Amino acid sequence: MFINNDNKLEKTNNKKEINNNENQQNNDFYDDYNDYVDENEESNNIFYQNEETNYTTSNTNYRKTFMIIIGILLLIGIIWFIISLFTNNQNDNAIIKTNLTSLGIVKGNEYQIITLSNDSNPPKYAVDNSKLVELNELTGYIKALKEGQTTIKILNDKNETIENIEVYISNTKIDLIDFQIPNTLEIKQGDKAIIPLTISPTNATNLNFTYQVINTNIIDVNNGIIEALNKGTTDIIVTSGNISRTITVTVK
Repeated sequence: MFINNDNKLEKTNNKKEINNNENQQNNDFYDDYNDYVDENEESNNIFYQNEETNYTTSNTNYRKTFMIIIGILLLIGIIWFIISLFTNNQNDNAIIKTNLTSLGIVKGNEYQIITLSNDSNPPKYAVDNSKLVELNELTGYIKALKEGQTTIKILNDKNETIENIEVYISNTKIDLIDFQIPNTLEIKQGDKAIIPLTISPTNATNLNFTYQVINTNIIDVNNGIIEALNKGTTDIIVTSGNISRTITVTVK
């Protein structure tokens, strides 16, 4: 009986040891699991922190890029506005001149309107009665179609009328009796000017003028348009048929 009790006690102790071992294993497992969970939580926290940092950095970069684009657009707008003001001021000071305010053309003949402009945009042309005159609106080249009278308008880039030319179309030639030009003209070196002509009668046809410059070192003349080359004073002799007039030009 004593031996049996010892065996039972030993078995009991063995069971307790086994249970203790199992409990220890369970505890180790839970400890390992908890450590694993803690490590994962820490990794997740680091990951989310990095993601949040990347997101914040990305948003900051987007904002910077957006602000740079806005700044560039504003700068372009300001530059465009300044250029527009400068261009408008130039156009407001634009000068468009022609050498004649009236002319006659025999039906079927052609004529080139002579115009001087300091505008960056070339002048345009319009005619009141297109049945009488065929007009190139860009060049000012005209052809007489039918007898009558009409007006050709010289326009700036805003389609404002700057000069009017009265055009008389006749079936026969009408001789020029006289013409007048200014006695003197002043011009700055490097600038251009046009010699204005007043004809009589106003419907004289087949107008043809020649220009003789006394000192070509000071000015040059082409179809009545003067170009100031160097400072000084010289004369221009304008001739049509047997009629001549002289204008004194001073370049300052």
